[in-house]
Order: sequence, then C-alpha cells, then structure tokens
Amino acid sequence: MKMHNPPHPGEVLKELCLKPMALTVTEAAKALGVSRKTLSAILNGRAGVSPEMAVRLSIAFDTTAESWLNQQVQYDLWQVERNRKKLRVKPLAHRFRPEPPNDRRISGPGADRTVDRRRDVDPKSDRNVDQASAPGSAACAGSAARGCSTQPV
Repeated sequence: MKMHNPPHPGEVLKELCLKPMALTVTEAAKALGVSRKTLSAILNGRAGVSPEMAVRLSIAFDTTAESWLNQQVQYDLWQVERNRKKLRVKPLAHRFRPEPPNDRRISGPGADRTVDRRRDVDPKSDRNVDQASAPGSAACAGSAARGCSTQPV
C-alpha cells in the first residue's frame, strides 16, 4: 500500500525511539557503534538507512531490519514518484516478447505456425490460438502479477 508523504526513517527513529528513552544523539550513536555525525545525518534526513544500519537499529531497539529498510524504500519511492513526469524515459515493456523455450518449426500444412508446449501461436497475427491461454482463462491466472500479458503487441 502506498503512503502519502511517508516520514523519513530518521524522523521515526528520533520521535519513537530516542525521545521516549531520553537518549542523546551521542549516547545512541555510541550504542549503535557509529559516529555521531553518521547518526545525526540519518536523524535529520540527510542520509538514508543502509542495510547495515537497519540491522544495527533492529538489534538496539528490538525491531526488525526489514521494518527500517521498508520505511526507507517507501520514503525514497515517494520522493521519486513526485517527480515522475520529469523523468525522460521511453516505455520498452510493450516491445518485449520473449522467445518461447523448446519451440520447434513444423513443415507441411500449418508450417506458418510455431508450436510450443505451452501454447500454439500464429506468427502472422501474433495472437494465441489456444483458447486455454486467452485473457481471463485459468491458464493466465496470475500472469498479470508477473508482468505477463496476452494482449497483442
């Protein structure tokens, strides 16, 4: 689930960990085994939580490293998404069509078709011929989540 303007993990660390325990930056940095400068940069949002720091925080505050990293990812992603329109990127996903493994060409009637163990594809129309792999069928269940599409390219 996307958050709206998630807090920087340093802010969470300051408000939910250091303040309630009445810890100073110097005391917390010493306990974490990092410099005061390093911890201060995180607390003030000038630096992010690295995987190593996430593990240190999880040990010190009895949390999980994943929770600290997830906070950092949510914060970073939200920051980038705000400027999404400014990114100069050309869509490529619609051009990608993986070659099916273990396909073989057949000769004789129907030689203009590629047969593979999963489906029968008519290369002239670039559409699935087998109705079992039509959009909405059981054969396609979950394929959208994997980034697959049965729509023509």
